[in-house]
Amino acid sequence: LYLGVAQYSIGQAKDAQAYDTAAATFQTLIAKYPKSKHVPQALFYAGESLYARDKKREAGQMYARLVNEFPDDANAADALYALGVCHEELQDYPSAGKCYDMFLEKFPNHQLAAEVTMRKGEALFQAGQYQEAADRFAAAASKADFALADHALFRQAAALANLKRHEEAANLYASLPAKHPQSKYSQAAALAAGRLFHLANKHDQATKLLKPLAEGQAETAIEAAHWLARSLLALGKPQDALSAVDKVLPQASESKLLPQLLLDRADAVYEIPQRRPEAVALYAQIAEKYPTDPIAPQALYLAGFAALGQNDFDAALKYAGSFLSAHGSHELAPDVKFIAAESNLQKKQYAEAGKLFAELVQKHPQHAEAQTWKVRLALTMFLEKQYAEAAKFLQAELKNFTSPQIKAEAQLLLGNTLLELGQADQAVQALEASVAATAEWRQADEALLSLAQALIQLKQPAKAKQTLRSLAAKFPQSKLLDRAHYRLGELLTAEGDFKAAAAEYQEVVDRWPDSPLAPYAWYGLGSARLKMNDYAGAEKAFDQLLAKPADARLASAARLARAGARERLKKYQEAIADLNSFLSEEQPAQGKTEARYLLAVCQASLKQNAEAVATLEALLKDDPQPAIADKVHYELGWALKSLGKEQQAVEAFGKLVQLAPESPLAAEALYHVAEWSYQNKDYKQAAEGYRQSMQRAGKSDLGEKAAHKLGWAYFWSQQFDEAQKTFAAQRAAWPRGALADDAAFMEGECLFKLKKFKEALAAYNLAKNPTGKDFAVLKLLRAGQAAAQLGQWKASADILSRAAKEFPQSVYLPEILYELGWANQKLGNFDQARKLYEQVIASSTSEVAARAQYMIGSIEFEQQKHADAVKSYFKVIYGYSFPTWQAEAMYEAGRCFEILGKQSQAIKQYEELVEKFPDSDKTPLAKERLKVLKN
Repeated sequence: LYLGVAQYSIGQAKDAQAYDTAAATFQTLIAKYPKSKHVPQALFYAGESLYARDKKREAGQMYARLVNEFPDDANAADALYALGVCHEELQDYPSAGKCYDMFLEKFPNHQLAAEVTMRKGEALFQAGQYQEAADRFAAAASKADFALADHALFRQAAALANLKRHEEAANLYASLPAKHPQSKYSQAAALAAGRLFHLANKHDQATKLLKPLAEGQAETAIEAAHWLARSLLALGKPQDALSAVDKVLPQASESKLLPQLLLDRADAVYEIPQRRPEAVALYAQIAEKYPTDPIAPQALYLAGFAALGQNDFDAALKYAGSFLSAHGSHELAPDVKFIAAESNLQKKQYAEAGKLFAELVQKHPQHAEAQTWKVRLALTMFLEKQYAEAAKFLQAELKNFTSPQIKAEAQLLLGNTLLELGQADQAVQALEASVAATAEWRQADEALLSLAQALIQLKQPAKAKQTLRSLAAKFPQSKLLDRAHYRLGELLTAEGDFKAAAAEYQEVVDRWPDSPLAPYAWYGLGSARLKMNDYAGAEKAFDQLLAKPADARLASAARLARAGARERLKKYQEAIADLNSFLSEEQPAQGKTEARYLLAVCQASLKQNAEAVATLEALLKDDPQPAIADKVHYELGWALKSLGKEQQAVEAFGKLVQLAPESPLAAEALYHVAEWSYQNKDYKQAAEGYRQSMQRAGKSDLGEKAAHKLGWAYFWSQQFDEAQKTFAAQRAAWPRGALADDAAFMEGECLFKLKKFKEALAAYNLAKNPTGKDFAVLKLLRAGQAAAQLGQWKASADILSRAAKEFPQSVYLPEILYELGWANQKLGNFDQARKLYEQVIASSTSEVAARAQYMIGSIEFEQQKHADAVKSYFKVIYGYSFPTWQAEAMYEAGRCFEILGKQSQAIKQYEELVEKFPDSDKTPLAKERLKVLKN
């Protein structure tokens, strides 16, 4: 025994080989003297010697015999402890755990109890029983004066970390330096705490711990820089992350973490927007330089992902291909294949993209992105115009989608597919389902836009407008707002709400001046302003459109529309310039016709009527029956009329009626045709034209005018009854019309002609302010005459006196004075009557003067002044050349001669009458008197 102890002591002091000798000595004792009281001690030291020579299994056998055969020996506790350690170091953790349990049960107060508790925790840890391990580590760490408390605390934190209780573990690691300032684990604990704070998304706490470590040296600084970079990236500080990595890279050239640091650096560069394109090459370089490093597949994946994000689809396909060739079975392979599929999709290589998506769906049905891949597969069908197949696929898969976002996307795609199939009603259902699924996804605004489009196809503009307004309200930052406001403008335009439409178009051009729809919005704005008669505003809108390069068709349409605005603004030359520019390009027939028509309007407005006629005739040569035939022939008619070519003008107006009988211009055209007949005294034809014009014109000013001229046509046709009815109907239909008083006057004229003097007098009295030439004076003259016909001599005299007073310069004054003289004569005012007749004779040499002279003679006859009467009659006979009154005067002169007893002179007078005026109604009377006088 003592020899062995001496040999053991030599081993401890200087010669490790002495342990072998000591072990042999102790084993000899045990073998030779199995009953010796020194066997337990020999077993213990034999175990110690063997352990010292790293013969743990043999050492464990010695410890086990002591524990089993001599459980009450003084060394039993140490042996049991040592046996557990041997099992532990031989990684036989279950056996080690049993030893530690036995120790703690038998020796709970032993000085090694704290360490054994800790070691039990380690055994549990290695067995994956992390919670139990953490409890043992905690118990050990809490023991007062336990020399390994820092280690126990360190391992407790590790157990919690393995339980994914990252924040708890981090706090525990972080507490170690304060609790154990001299611990060798302080730096490692700080590093682990930083890493776990990062994993717990407590990045501020992580960076606080990791930053000092990253500024140190050796591998700890390198690893700290890695985790610091990850946390800084998570905090959105890529530039700081980049700086942290760059600081340690010089000392990391030989570090196993170098590929990871380079990946961290590439990630930081990627997160700096202006440097993102650089990241693609950085990721690719890592994969190329370290192809066998575990980080290589991820780097290659990220190279493809970043390239896809930069729309460098060829590069993305290249890296995806490299990945699938080198790492086809890697867990990232499906995600890389997605990059390849998506790149093909974006390159419009839909067949190849569809093939890859189909493979993904088939081979990885349980993948987290499988539902997304199915939707993308359907999208490739849609883009290849396989609408029926896409719809069928989506309808079959919809029930399998669980994510609200995927449901929304699938329903959106289905809705758009059904729209392409012309199934707008089913499309609305799908799109409404998309909107209802969730509003929290990247294309929620697009779903509303497509829904609005479907509603438009279903002719539900109110719902479409509501949907578009909902889009604008819910997604104020949407990139589709320009389209939403533009569509609203179109809908409002279709409804005729041009003010609201203009506001929507204005919104587009103000907020999105560079939108592809901006030129179309300018056009819509200009068109809306045209409809609102805001021609200056319309011109400005079209100016804005044409100030920048635009689609050729749109630019042409804008020039045509601007010409329309300029024509209304009377900027005829500028309008003509627009129209000539429009016509200089190849245009569809309809557009060419419209432009030529407007050109003719401008030419006519500039009094270039010959040019206007030439333009319109060229138009009709190319387009004999234009859609705007009424406007074309109307403008041609007026241009010809302005050139004095009345008959050709009438032909143009007639053509208008023939080609466009329902046109609003037909009424006026008929009126012009009727006017031509009227001017040519074809009153019957004129009456028919006026009647049709009146019927088509309705209650308009033209209708009144046509009705009035219809009355005139009947009047000149001597159809006084029809004329009177027509003028009366006109007054009834247009009681406050411009021609109402003229109609009343003409109604009086007709009644006068019909000898309905009472009704005529009433009609004249209704004509308060007639506008026809001389109607005002004639109204009074005719009223005076009608009153005279009714024997209302006083009334007649009063009316005629007013006429003479109000119209002293009228050409009708002699006739007025004559009629006034006649009224006074009938009232017995012979002197006044004679004076009035004399005024007539003095002011006129017309027939009325002859009549006045005759009436002077009749007054003298009535006053028995027959000799004077003969003189007055002779003035009529020989002073005027009006047979009626000459014959009348001859007959009355003969009568005077008879009364005066001058028979021969009477005979002579009667003979002259018979000879000169054989057809006079006085001639038979003269013959009778001659018979009497000669017999």
